Amino acid sequence: MASLQAVKSRQQTNAQHTTVGNVNSPTSNANHHGSRSKSYQENGHHPHGDTTPIVNHRHDGNSRQKRIENRRQQESPDRENNTPSNSNSTKRQKSSSHHEIINLNRRSTKDSLPNHTTNHGRPSDSHHENNDLITVNNGSDIVNLIHQLVILRKKFAKLQDECKEKLRLNGGASSDEATASETECTTIFKELNSIEEMISSIKSLVVDYNAEYNWETSVTDQNEQTKSLVDDLIHMPGPHTEDAVIKMLHMRLKAKELHCRIGPVLIALNGYWKNGRDLHWLTSDSPVSKDYPYLLNIIYEASRRLQETKRPQVIILSGESGSGKTFTSRLMTKMFFEHVGGGLSSEMYKNVAAAITALAPLTTAKVDTNLDSSRVGYFTEIAFSEGLIVSGKLTYVSLDQTRITATLKGEGNYHIFYHLLSGLSQEEKVKFYLQGYTTRNLAYLSSKDFEELNPNKLAFNKWKAALSLLGIKFTDVVHILAAILLLGNVQFSDPDEKDHKSSGSNGSSTEVKSAARNLGVSGISLFRCLTTRTKLIRGQPVRSLNTPEVSKAACNALAMTLYARMLSAIIRRVNLLLRGHATQTKNASSLSSDSAGSSVSSTEPKDASESNKNPNEHSHFKRFPSTDLKKQSNLLKGCTGSLGILDMYGFEITNTNRLEQLCINFCSETIQHFYNTHLFESTADAFRNDIGMEIDLGYVNNTPCIELLISPIGILSILNQECLNPRGDTETFISKIKAEHDDNCWFSKQSDSEFGIIHHHGDVLYDSSDLITSNRDIISDDVISIFRSQNCSFDFLTHLFSQDLRSSRGNGGLPANSHRITSSSSDSNDTTDYRRTFLQDFQLQIDNLLKMAAEADSYFIRCIRTNTNEVPNVFDRVTVARQLRALEVLETLNLMTSGLPYQLPLLTFISRYRCFCSNNPDGGVENSRHLCEAILNIFLERLDQSKLSSENVNWAVGDNFVFLSEDAMQYLEYMRNILREQATVIIQALVRMYICRKAYKKMKSSQEMRNKSRRSLLNNSKSKTRQSSLSDGDNTRHPVPNSPTTPNGNVVICDEDVIQKTCELYGFNAATPPSIPQSRPYAVIGNSRIEFPQTRIMRQPFRHDDLPWKVIRVGETVTAIAASPKAGCFLGEYRGYRLHIPRRLTEIISPSPTISNGSGSKKGSVSDI
Repeated sequence: MASLQAVKSRQQTNAQHTTVGNVNSPTSNANHHGSRSKSYQENGHHPHGDTTPIVNHRHDGNSRQKRIENRRQQESPDRENNTPSNSNSTKRQKSSSHHEIINLNRRSTKDSLPNHTTNHGRPSDSHHENNDLITVNNGSDIVNLIHQLVILRKKFAKLQDECKEKLRLNGGASSDEATASETECTTIFKELNSIEEMISSIKSLVVDYNAEYNWETSVTDQNEQTKSLVDDLIHMPGPHTEDAVIKMLHMRLKAKELHCRIGPVLIALNGYWKNGRDLHWLTSDSPVSKDYPYLLNIIYEASRRLQETKRPQVIILSGESGSGKTFTSRLMTKMFFEHVGGGLSSEMYKNVAAAITALAPLTTAKVDTNLDSSRVGYFTEIAFSEGLIVSGKLTYVSLDQTRITATLKGEGNYHIFYHLLSGLSQEEKVKFYLQGYTTRNLAYLSSKDFEELNPNKLAFNKWKAALSLLGIKFTDVVHILAAILLLGNVQFSDPDEKDHKSSGSNGSSTEVKSAARNLGVSGISLFRCLTTRTKLIRGQPVRSLNTPEVSKAACNALAMTLYARMLSAIIRRVNLLLRGHATQTKNASSLSSDSAGSSVSSTEPKDASESNKNPNEHSHFKRFPSTDLKKQSNLLKGCTGSLGILDMYGFEITNTNRLEQLCINFCSETIQHFYNTHLFESTADAFRNDIGMEIDLGYVNNTPCIELLISPIGILSILNQECLNPRGDTETFISKIKAEHDDNCWFSKQSDSEFGIIHHHGDVLYDSSDLITSNRDIISDDVISIFRSQNCSFDFLTHLFSQDLRSSRGNGGLPANSHRITSSSSDSNDTTDYRRTFLQDFQLQIDNLLKMAAEADSYFIRCIRTNTNEVPNVFDRVTVARQLRALEVLETLNLMTSGLPYQLPLLTFISRYRCFCSNNPDGGVENSRHLCEAILNIFLERLDQSKLSSENVNWAVGDNFVFLSEDAMQYLEYMRNILREQATVIIQALVRMYICRKAYKKMKSSQEMRNKSRRSLLNNSKSKTRQSSLSDGDNTRHPVPNSPTTPNGNVVICDEDVIQKTCELYGFNAATPPSIPQSRPYAVIGNSRIEFPQTRIMRQPFRHDDLPWKVIRVGETVTAIAASPKAGCFLGEYRGYRLHIPRRLTEIISPSPTISNGSGSKKGSVSDI
């Protein structure tokens, strides 16, 4: 393989072939026009900024060890103080490579902005304390008032929660701390009122200020800046630095433009203009595509690629929590059905919209960084067959079950619980045993003011309607949700003090009974399964009492299990509808039992102590026959492609990071690694293998972080081993990971119960005190056993646990205490492996989703939040800069401008762009490389002739691939479209010319025939005498009586007086002439009536354009089959063609008519009379 120097020499000697084209690099000048890159190389600087070589760590064997040593030297002061190091202050060592480098990175230093992060990699919250104001861009008093109002509201809610918690712990008795908190709350409340009055009194000034100062420009300046906006960041003027990208994003936010591109990658800003809870736009018929053209372009491109390649297409959204991924995925789902999937009125879209509306409150909650954080990852997939939608599938990954029972301080439980309390009527609350309960006296809910719950009533009604549309019984779901809330208030005491009964005579005992009634079991059986455990000793069951802590843990496990199984059943029902095999009845709704297609409509749960009936007697089980499954499988096998939208978790840091945050951040690392592999590593590997040179793309490789987590000695692997060990505990886990990874630069051990991981988004400190318990994910057999059909009258609940009951110990199935809280997946019909932990299930689901994405054509959307307070139209530079670094935005921009991200096989490149060659030569394998170079040379000549900038137009031709930069790809496609449009115009003009000429010839022939007939009639009208066809008699002409004549004796034709006198003579009315008689279904020959069909011979040729031979010649025979509606014609058949043929051109030969002439009869051929 020729080296880069050989390539230079070939270009400098004006060789015919070009191998590397216009690679703007300080180490390789392969520009077709050397003057473009010569100037900045001689001056020692690059037009795109910093030219410091950056070497990928993967290509330097010593770089990792140097980086580790450098990292440990920087962390040594922090380790002595047991404080985590700052990820942003860490400089990762970059050493030189031993290979030949093409430096395609033009990134400026990451330290262009001041560091505003804490030692945990999060934005500092110090400015939130002591009522300090948040400074965004301006220090205006009006804007500061608004921010101060937000901060005071948060502090007021926080103090109010603390006060209520202290009152609850003291049993309602007041204390000094509670009194002080109440006093402080009152003071802050007065401050809130005063600030709100000030804001309302100067509302108009706020509007004027926002127009004049908050956007920092006048109207004229905004118009000028709008003109300078670019849709694609690769076309930004000047050096591509981090500051330039931030300024451009800020300008786009001012101009109400939330989306922009970096080549094929889309950047989506979350401007917080819409409320995430409001889903009215999703179910309305109004289109949303006009407001989001960039998203629509991705859908069009994915649809086009699906039609061309038949390969699956997947759209991957990534970004930290609160960046708008879920909202964007819902937008794209609606736009997909609006333009590609059959319209918004299709049954499929109605089911999808109902599913989103029903699942939204069940899967979203308020967290520290996001008011509407989605706690479930979704993969929505639509399958096509021959261009039509045949099925859909919703795959979900759920992990946040602990939120139901242990909500962190300052956060909230799932929105559905607050919707439930605000939306249920008093009669319904009595029915579900929730009368008298609010967010203040339910242990599982964080305290909230009722003013915040009022808008949830409308959302609750929409949720209820969505369940009905999906065929899900509303009361079934509410019974389970009410039971979960009631279980949270059950308290357990020491058995020695209160005989192991729930504390309080009317307190917890009431909640146990109410929860049991909602679950369709007896209160005694529910209480017994929570407070006792059964063991087999020598084959005999022995029951023992639980401690209060164990009993409460069993109660919490039951609540989490109920929620997880209910959510899984709802999603199975959704998938059943999307497959097109579910049925809805008018009087009964149902939830699907499994992915095989069964469904059950449950009745109202009754107290088991009141009824001993078999629940199957009053339930309506409706199972689909096996033939439906075969049809379904055959239908899915015929799919020719699919389009999916992957919306997974965003990176998250909270005050207390548990197993939930560990899974979320692991998922974020995995998706980031997939992005790096798809965009950066694939480009570098293909360039190395095909051209034999190393290129450095300057991205941060997070493979070591993933290896730290999932390698055989990784943190997650060690955690799974400890969970499978009955004696595993937190101390052993911490000691093991410290021994294995103490020298790992991506790991930091902080204390006996905490450890830190350096993620691509920042440093995170994890609390390991509850990791092992949460990861085991086990529920007691005693709890599962109460939902057997003989004990439970709630059919739906019995169905939810049917699989566990079939595989229980009593049926020779799983060992004791092997049942899982969460289901393995949403559509699996197999029993969950009891030896798998929660993390193992989570890893398996993530791997399966990424395998599907790896087999498809991927489209990336990088979502960015503009501020952390979720305030509309506020742009926080520090927040945006942190996300730009984590999402590798600048690295992506450098790859698209100075790198070669596209690799096309030689033959594919030729077949697509051979239109540039005028002679259009054949592209065989032996000369395909030279043909590619010829096409690129012609392209460069056309580019020079145009006014397009060729500064970033780079390419390289290898043995198997053509490598193109983003600008080169865009300009190639642009010119190809121009050539195709020009060719289309020429082709259409030629086709139209042919059609017009053909029509003209036909019209000219008809006109000539009409002119000939007209001349013949004119000559006949001017004849002096009329020719008589009679053989005998007087040939003397007898003029019409009283008719005027010309001097030479000719009768005047078309004289109105003659016509009038003639009508009077024969008794006709000239104003109303007699009607023309209808065509007779026979022919009259002489005095004979000849029926059809008849055989006739042509006396004259007959021309007709519908005939392939155009004419019926003289002497040929035709068959007259019927009379014709055309005057003087009959309907004839000739060689399979039916035509209207004039009678005067033919002569009848069969049947031979008999003509009477007075003296006898004779046969012969005659013409029609």
